[in-house]
Formats: sequence, C-alpha cells, structure tokens
Amino acid sequence: MATYYPPDLDLLQEVISSKKTALKTVEDHIGDLRLKMRYLHLQEQDVAQLEAPPQPLGIQENLEFQQLQDALDAAQERAENLQKSIAVHTALHPPPAYMLPAEIWSYILLLCMDLGDVSFLEWGTPSFPPLIFGSVCSFFHIVTLSNPYMWSCVSIHILPGGKWRNMMNLLLERSGTVPLSLELIWYPAKDDPSVKDTLALLNELVAPHFSRLRRLQLFIPSNALKIMLGSPLPSLEYLALGSEIAYVLGHPDHVPNLRTVLFASVHSTPLQWDLPWSQLTEVTSKHELSGSEVLRLLMWCPLLERCRLRVGRYNPTDFDPAPVGSVVMPRLRSLVFIISRAEDPFGLFDQLVLPSLTEVEFHSASARTDIAPGHDMTIWPKPPLASLVSRSECTLERLVMVGLLTYEIEIRDIVKCIPSLTSFEVYSKGIDIVPSDVKSVLLERSLQ
Repeated sequence: MATYYPPDLDLLQEVISSKKTALKTVEDHIGDLRLKMRYLHLQEQDVAQLEAPPQPLGIQENLEFQQLQDALDAAQERAENLQKSIAVHTALHPPPAYMLPAEIWSYILLLCMDLGDVSFLEWGTPSFPPLIFGSVCSFFHIVTLSNPYMWSCVSIHILPGGKWRNMMNLLLERSGTVPLSLELIWYPAKDDPSVKDTLALLNELVAPHFSRLRRLQLFIPSNALKIMLGSPLPSLEYLALGSEIAYVLGHPDHVPNLRTVLFASVHSTPLQWDLPWSQLTEVTSKHELSGSEVLRLLMWCPLLERCRLRVGRYNPTDFDPAPVGSVVMPRLRSLVFIISRAEDPFGLFDQLVLPSLTEVEFHSASARTDIAPGHDMTIWPKPPLASLVSRSECTLERLVMVGLLTYEIEIRDIVKCIPSLTSFEVYSKGIDIVPSDVKSVLLERSLQ
C-alpha cells in the first residue's frame, strides 16, 4: 500500500489560481485575435453588405490574415495546455474525507467501534475493527495507528507459541498511555511445560501497565490470577472473573475505583473473594447463590445499584448469623434473578427494603416453558413481590418474567396490585403473552 502524503494545500491553491489567471489572459487574447480577423474580412466591403458572405482578400490582406491565424493557433494551444495543467493540479486536491483533520476521523472511527459496553475486541480475527479501518486506504491506516484508543480494548487468547506475545507488545505500544481494557483467555494443559515461562512473560509484559488497567476480564488459571491481581490497580473500574477454580488464590490489591464485578463462571464463588464490597455499584454472578447467600451479599454492598444473580432456594435457617431487622438497599434500582429449576427464592424478599427499585426481571435458568401445570416451575412471585413493593414504598415500573409458567389471570392480578407498573413482559417460548388490553392499560399509565 502506497503511503499518502497530503500536499501543501495553500501552495496548491496558489498555483491553480495563477494558472487560471494566465488562462483568462490567453482567452481574452484569443477573443481579440478573432475580432481582428473578422474586421479584416469586412474592411473592403460596404456597410450595407455586412450580411453578405466575405469577399476574397488581396495578397497583403492574406498575409496579415495568416499572421493572425498563426497567432490564434498558438494562443489556443497555450489555452489547452493551461486547462490540462489546471485539471492535473486540481486532481491533487485530497478527497473530501481527507479534508477532515485526523483527530476528527479518529473520533468517528472510535464511535464505530462501539466501546461503550463491556465488550473486548478479539485481536487476530478479520472482524477486528482497527484492521478493518486500516485496510480501507493509506490515510485510514495512518489514522488507525495514531489513535491509541482504538487499541485500548482488546481480547487476547494465550495459545502455545509466541504469537500472543507479539500481540500483547503491539497492544501495549499502540495504546500509549490511555486507560486499558484487557481480556485474557488462557486454558493451559495440565502438564504444559511452558506454563512457568508464560507466567514470567505475562508478568514482564503487563506489570508496567497495571496503573492504567480500567477494565479487566480474566479467564486464566489461579497462578496467573496472582500476577494480575497481586499489585495495586488504582484505575480499575470493572473486573470479571471467569477462572475455572472453586477456591480463591488471589485478591485485588488497592482498587479504589472498582465499581462493577462479574463472576463469569459457575465455579467463581463470590462470597469467597475478599473484595471491597462496600464500594461496588453493580454485581453479576453466574454462580448459583442460595437465598441466604444473596442476603449476605446484599448486606455487604450498601451502594449497589444493579444486581444480576443466579439464585437457588431460600432457607432462612441457612443464614448464620441471621440479619438484624431488614436488609435496606437505598440505591438498588435494578434486580435480576436467574432462578434454578424447581427452586423458590422469593422468601428472601421478606427481608428486603428497596426504596429505589424500578425494574425487576425473573428468568428460569432452565428456560423450559412447556412444563405442565402442577409441576416444579409453577412458582409465582406475586405475593412476595407485591409485599416488597408495598413495604419499600418504591415505584416499580418494569417487570419481566421469562420461562416461568404464568396464567392470564395471574398477569392481570399483578398489574392490578402494582399500580406503578408501566411495562410488563411475560415470555413463553420466546413470545410475549401479556394480553393486548393489559398492554393498553400499561401504556395509559406510562402517559399519565
């Protein structure tokens, strides 16, 4: 790919303007020559015969006419050359896209990457945005390489060989000093002899950049967790733990800005981790927690605003020590329960006070919606949920239920007993089964 070097636009415009001025002078001269030739034809004729065809000229007139014709031919050739030169210089103007400063294009391309969510771009695939943008043209290639933010959110899969090391080096180099979002995936074989060297190399590459790690998602063995979480991470805001271990060998050290934690593996047990729970605002767990463990987790997180948990059965006798009074969560707005089949966690609602609660979702973990009435999935959250809303004096606006066996009469009942509800979705086999007249009632509420 040839490298594009933009021309000096001021100088280019000056050259084009000069040539246009010269062309105007030549065109005026051509007009004068044509006028003289016309007069030469007419000078021997009577004014009354101006409309008649030109008469043949004498020898003198013929010589003068030939001189004018030669001068006209030369002027027309010069005008043609100037027009071609102007066209060539005009073509040197960069395309409209190149007229925008590189900083603006960097921002546009960054918006196209949609890094607002916690997604990590997999390097080494054809869909990796910096590679796509950089292959458009040499100008985009330069813009891509010069924008460190395009290289600041990357997923790297550690595989045998040195390719991952080269990717890591390029990532750290091209991302400059901007905050870094990094996903590491590494599942070494049990007896892999290269594990020790990989650990040493990982520490060597990443350790100097711990201070700018903002989002971190780790699917790595426990000995690698010690490296990644064993040093201060002052900029870390998001931490996802997906390691396939049931016990904890490392805890984050000095994470004053940590707000969001995701336990991305069923083997990542949240309550075993020594985290700064009191500063967290969002927690997600794919590991199943009993109802009592949910209460304990909520007690540890008084600033929690969003919570998505896989929940099993609630048994009050499992909690030790028992909570003193109710568990009050003043900021919790969104609560999502992924409910294991045949488990009823709703008894824990009696222990909660959630004054800011606005949306609740219940999903069946088995996603089975074809179970006959009277079987295990016929758990109904209306009584404890209505009691929670009343006790908390909250304004619950949105309720979603997926995969829980639900009848129309129950749908109508819950809409009636929670007057603040403006959005209610009940999915069976992927279809929202809330009746249309109930939807109309909810719409009217939302417009009030």
